[in-house]
Amino acid sequence: MTSTGMRYRYRAWDGSQTIMPLAPEQVLAALSDDLLSGNIEQALDRALHRGLTDPDGEQIAGLDQLRDALRAERRQLEQSLADNEQLQQLADALRSGGGTEGLDPQSSDLLEALAGHPDSARILAHLPADARTQAQAAIDQILRRGTLNREDGSLDDAPEFSGSLADILTHLGQLDELEQAIRRVRTVADIADIDPELVRSALGQQASNAIERLTASLQGFADSGFVRGPGGKQELSARALQHIGDDILTAVMARLASRQPGDRLLLHRRGIHDLTGTSRDYQFGDPLALDLSRTVLQAVRRGSGTPVRLDATDFAIFEREDSARAATVLAIDLSRSMGERGYLLAAKRLALALTTLIRTRFPRDILLLTGFSESARPLTPPELPRLAWDRFGFGTNIQDALRLGRSQLAAHRGMQRNLILLTDGEPTAHRDSDGRIHFNHPPTPATLASTYAEADRLRRDGITLAVCVLSAELQVVRFAEELTRRTSGDLIVTAPDNLATAIALHYGKRRKH
Repeated sequence: MTSTGMRYRYRAWDGSQTIMPLAPEQVLAALSDDLLSGNIEQALDRALHRGLTDPDGEQIAGLDQLRDALRAERRQLEQSLADNEQLQQLADALRSGGGTEGLDPQSSDLLEALAGHPDSARILAHLPADARTQAQAAIDQILRRGTLNREDGSLDDAPEFSGSLADILTHLGQLDELEQAIRRVRTVADIADIDPELVRSALGQQASNAIERLTASLQGFADSGFVRGPGGKQELSARALQHIGDDILTAVMARLASRQPGDRLLLHRRGIHDLTGTSRDYQFGDPLALDLSRTVLQAVRRGSGTPVRLDATDFAIFEREDSARAATVLAIDLSRSMGERGYLLAAKRLALALTTLIRTRFPRDILLLTGFSESARPLTPPELPRLAWDRFGFGTNIQDALRLGRSQLAAHRGMQRNLILLTDGEPTAHRDSDGRIHFNHPPTPATLASTYAEADRLRRDGITLAVCVLSAELQVVRFAEELTRRTSGDLIVTAPDNLATAIALHYGKRRKH
């Protein structure tokens, strides 16, 4: 039996191993919702105990399933002990006062106590490991003299019985050792201390394969760079967020592909929209739709001589419909109701999907993030995984969200400017002219008036407002309708599961206007 003090190391998959671990990208996809739910350490701990699901839908067992298998195996061994004929003979002999000659007093007392109890098999199975080892040694000492005769309790030779009881007790010892090894696991790194050979001996090859696959998958993920930062300060890297955003947007596109043709604007690749007839200087990354006459004219003016020699600085390209830049603020409600109703995960997925959409389809656009509860504050994409609803604030200050969004967009005049407000309720807080925040539930006329006044300022500044409501409550929808009416904006009422698809479709259509 291998010592539990040894540490086992796992190397990257090179094709020679019999166990195929999940790639780090596959682990990231399997854990994306848990990782976005707030605490990365808790997400990895859940994976450690509950296991992983591979891309084919097959479950890779975790420590919880290993414990369940261990308990089931122990129950089977208890039944085997209860049915073990040799143990029954031993108990009969000990009850009649024979068989303990030559044993030390402690071992003799232990065996006689077991023999005198009707449930001796179960007690033996649940003895502490050291006590069961002592009992096993005593039993082995008796069995080495021979096997007990059924009729008179005397000893004779019958070696066919000598291995059965010893094997059961040895197996119980392996289960004890494995259980202790599982209890010592506190982090993903600790799982490498579980000996796959011990798992194989105790629970079989399938369980050993599962723990090896889980270990290699989680360690590969830990070494991938998707998670960074020591100890309790772990966070998802920008590359991890980009991968998750790509997966979310791919799912969104798949849903849009099943819709009506008029809803498929987002499936167009950038650069295939119709030319507008106007041109501008080329910038790196633009589709090379050259306005040849203007390009040559600029080269001539530069004095390239004849024949005309073109330089990259001479290039002019035709404008396309999507080349007008846009700046958008996504304002996310972080009030208590968003957290209690479980809507915040959908909001995070939306933010990542929109970030990916802009990066891949509209790379010249700008996306800014804002969070609000009793007041509003700017957010950044790296904050999203740990973003939580505000447990210490009171109210939903939509006025402050609109105010901050308008302030953020003030630096992007000359671009198409949009503000997307995501909420599940009415405004229950506002900021007065002195900057003090007032909370009122239900909303007072003063709160509503302050919120509508801020919406009017958006309209005067030429900012388009879209209000996305994760609620079907009549008073909430009516408020959102009035807000969009004042700004000539758009109202989107949707469920959390459809949120990213609805907003991505809205964004694509707005970018065509």
